[in-house]
Amino acid sequence: MKEILSGDGFENGAAHFHIEAKRTYHSSRFDVWELEDAEFTRLCSLHESDWNGAFGWWRYAKGCNIEHYPVHTFSVNGKEMLGWYDEDRLADYVSLLGFSEEDYFAEPFQRLTAYLSAVIGVSTETNICAVSVGLARLNNITLSGLFEKYEPKWGN
Repeated sequence: MKEILSGDGFENGAAHFHIEAKRTYHSSRFDVWELEDAEFTRLCSLHESDWNGAFGWWRYAKGCNIEHYPVHTFSVNGKEMLGWYDEDRLADYVSLLGFSEEDYFAEPFQRLTAYLSAVIGVSTETNICAVSVGLARLNNITLSGLFEKYEPKWGN
């Protein structure tokens, strides 16, 4: 089984290409889908030119390249979440803005994507997916569980 992050109409592409996928998280910005390995292989075999704009986008990652960063507990969506932090960003926060390390780690984040942007510097779908996969593993939950717990749904 594979989990993918998607948005903007992935279900249209899955239906068009007869790919069986189960949506396990849905918001107005992101969806998480589970696919059996064979279905994931079929999805990956599609040529990019066959995937039109009405089919939205999707991303898959095995993990991320920041798993060696230090780990700290952050408040995200009112809940504790283990997360990485970039020591250079922390140093800039302290030296340039004049705040303390305690202030940095005490900052509450309304949603997962706010943490990803502010602490890690991640904003593209590809990087959101990769770091989120790693965070899910770090927190011993699925990708959909991570989004369900830390990324409140908009307009749903």
